[in-house]
Amino acid sequence: MKHVIINLSPREKGSSKMLTNYFADRIRSEADLVDTCDLYSYLNEMDFILSKIKKSDCIIMIGPCYITSYPADTINLLNKMSSKEGVLHGQSLYGFIQGGMPYVHTHEHGLKLLQCFCEKEEVEYKGGYVMGGGAVLNGQALNKIIGAKKVVPAVNKFIDNIKNNRKSPEELYKNAAIEIPYVITKMMPVMMNKSIKRTLRKKGINYKVKSPYF
Repeated sequence: MKHVIINLSPREKGSSKMLTNYFADRIRSEADLVDTCDLYSYLNEMDFILSKIKKSDCIIMIGPCYITSYPADTINLLNKMSSKEGVLHGQSLYGFIQGGMPYVHTHEHGLKLLQCFCEKEEVEYKGGYVMGGGAVLNGQALNKIIGAKKVVPAVNKFIDNIKNNRKSPEELYKNAAIEIPYVITKMMPVMMNKSIKRTLRKKGINYKVKSPYF
């Protein structure tokens, strides 16, 4: 079976790139061929990626969550996949999205995007995986993530589902989600706001000025 893994992140050494290599290493075997490509290396040569997708039996999209979904150029890629005849021909498609926030519901829109795309195109959505806390890794090995004892086996199970071309249920990532104590949850926005304000002050931006957009 031929797999193509597409890294949707613009970061050359980020967590999505690490995960792309991690998935490729675990899937690749005598029976399973794996090709990888980075979307942002071929934004002006999209036909290169489309040719890999056309030759594949299974498409795996891995990327970060930017404001509730994948980076915007993912939409461009999906449009190109849809508009070029013969690129999609009944392949399986899996999505993996990771973000800084630990809660899976803040990142699930990315998977819904892929699911809706598959419902309208000649490709079968086989499920996805949401991983919170990916930004903390910053490209480090997966076993460095918070809650690794639950997360790593769940991610490996997701990869097994891909290798066996079977649907992967939402419960897999939801049961492995990092549980954050209430006290920490309450402290997080306070700490984040302080950090943002400190950064704005360093840049000479007065955050107290009324926004012209309101």
